[in-house]
Amino acid sequence: MMVYKLLLKLSTAIHIKSNFLLFFLGIMLISNQLYSDNKSISNCGYCIGFNSIINTDIKPTFDPVGPYCQGDNIPDLPTISLEDITGSWSPEINNTETTVYTFTPDLGQCASSVTLTIEVLPYITPTFNQVGPFCQGTEIIDLPSLSLEGISGIWNPPIDNISSNIGQTTHVFIPDDSQLCILETTMTITILDPNTIPTFDVETSFCQGDNINDLPSISLEGIVGTWSPEIDNTTTTSYTFTPSNSFCLAESMLTIQIDSIIAPTFNPIGPYCLNQIIPDLPTTSIEGFPGTWFPPLSNTETNTYTFTPDGGVCALETITLTVEILPVDDPTFDPYPSFCVGESIPNLPFESLEGISGFWNPAINNQETTTYTFTPDNDLCSDQVDFTIEITPGNIPTFGPIGPFTEGAQINDLPTTSIEGIFGTWSPEINNTTTTTYTYTPNPNQCAVPTTLTIVIEPIGPTIPKSYTFDFKDQFGNEVTDVDIYITDPVNSLSYPVLFTDTLIINSIENEYPGIANHIFRFEKSGLASEGVSALDLITLRKHILIIEPISDIDILAAGDANGNGSISAVDMIALQKIILGIDDEFPNNLSTWFVKENDIPINNFPTNHTDISVVLIKRGNVRE
Repeated sequence: MMVYKLLLKLSTAIHIKSNFLLFFLGIMLISNQLYSDNKSISNCGYCIGFNSIINTDIKPTFDPVGPYCQGDNIPDLPTISLEDITGSWSPEINNTETTVYTFTPDLGQCASSVTLTIEVLPYITPTFNQVGPFCQGTEIIDLPSLSLEGISGIWNPPIDNISSNIGQTTHVFIPDDSQLCILETTMTITILDPNTIPTFDVETSFCQGDNINDLPSISLEGIVGTWSPEIDNTTTTSYTFTPSNSFCLAESMLTIQIDSIIAPTFNPIGPYCLNQIIPDLPTTSIEGFPGTWFPPLSNTETNTYTFTPDGGVCALETITLTVEILPVDDPTFDPYPSFCVGESIPNLPFESLEGISGFWNPAINNQETTTYTFTPDNDLCSDQVDFTIEITPGNIPTFGPIGPFTEGAQINDLPTTSIEGIFGTWSPEINNTTTTTYTYTPNPNQCAVPTTLTIVIEPIGPTIPKSYTFDFKDQFGNEVTDVDIYITDPVNSLSYPVLFTDTLIINSIENEYPGIANHIFRFEKSGLASEGVSALDLITLRKHILIIEPISDIDILAAGDANGNGSISAVDMIALQKIILGIDDEFPNNLSTWFVKENDIPINNFPTNHTDISVVLIKRGNVRE
């Protein structure tokens, strides 16, 4: 659907009929202005006069606005134009920068949109070349009335053309009112005492190679000048400041110290043992340079640490220090075999399997089991260690009784194997003319000790009665009673009990003890297995086995051998404990409760007719008196 709008503006009243043709022509002329029903047509139209059609689209106008200075308060723009057209403005007022604003007329006024620019000017501070300083009494020209930017104005107060008062005077430049957005500015003029020496607040100490800024061309007193020579950052140099315009002033000197770059050094640190407490690394070098280390200190591995000096010191930027962490190694040695009493023992090695050198204490002892201590030489990460060499007590070879023989009788070679199976040799050679003591020397590596055997040679002649007395003691030296004495011949399996009071007298062995050829005394004592033993004996044996309090007496060691195997061990403690508790009433292997240390004593033909015989009887299991 098409919509037509005809705007008629009649200046005079005309009769419709008489002007019908004119009206019709007006309609024809404007019929070509067609508008679709979806297009705004509110701001355009045509007016009809007597002779023509007049276009009436109006542009609103406004009085000029601005310019303003940045930050000034800008009043709202008028909402009615000079043509009485109403409307609105956009965007909102902005007092920080020049902005273009658009006026949009309200609907139905045949007016179009217009724009208005409001200029916002920045504030300008006038600048001037600095004047002065001047020496006292010097003529001073007037300050310029036009700034470097071409801004005109006046100075307040006016310049004093003859500098008389020493000090500083501040003058204010006031721009002319006709210049917008211009700020006031000041200039300070310095009047110097002719004896003034220019001074400067500058750093005068640098490290070699540091970047040194140019020296200031204006002194603290406001004196302008130049420096010579050029800055040198490699060596200490004195520089001369020459004032530019103040001929009344003297030159001044400034020395810049250039220090050499030094590498921080530290005393050697470490090595340390694994997990040892390590003191913090020093934060100041030997040269006095403070700084920090990275990474954090570790006592578990060897690390290299970087020292970074604090700023402001003439030190190398970074240096490194390695702290060595050593593993903890205890010295070890190849084990030694056990040795027999008296056997030669090689020296202990003075270097461990790990290559750790050191020394041993005490000296080698081949008489008893000994624990030796190895102390490392200056090896921080090695501890002392103990090393035990076991000494096995020597077995005493025993033999059946031999002799006595009649002078000149045939004597067979002595046996080279003892009752215990120990091999060895005898010396000296057999002598059948006189009673002789022979020494049996065991072969090496049998843990056996030499022993002796006396063969009695009885001279041919009348039989002389012999008397014997006996002294019986236990392993502690206490007297023992109720000992049975026998004269035996083990070769012919004969044995005769002897009735003994104080002295035993034998007139003729052959007559009194018929059949005896190998004359031997044998002693026996009976008794309960539990006699004389207690828990204290167990404690003593335990301390011996653990080498806490070793037993050195051979007789007491023999008493502690409860099972008769020639050594003391936990087995002997168990056997003795069963005796004490009443579990067993006899020792293992039906061993006798008392035994003679050296039984089967030959009845020798001594030079005298009386013989004292001392016999040691040992109570098995009793190791503590």
